[in-house]
Amino acid sequence: MTKEQLKQKYDELCQSAQETLLYKLEVAVASGAIDLGSYDDNYVLPKIVLTAALKSIMSNWQPLSAEWAKAAKNLELFI
Repeated sequence: MTKEQLKQKYDELCQSAQETLLYKLEVAVASGAIDLGSYDDNYVLPKIVLTAALKSIMSNWQPLSAEWAKAAKNLELFI
């Protein structure tokens, strides 16, 4: 794989993840679990929602094999 191929595929995954994350935002708000009025206009609530949303979709993006999971875990040390 070339660097350009990696960038293209990475971008595709990021776009897909963004769509899913925006959907999760809508679900979170519609669920009634968030009292929007109890938060100031800052990044606290968006970070809370993003954290929960990322955790909820994490398994969608995890490597399927033990070997690939090991490679991802190793890469975490460098980024």
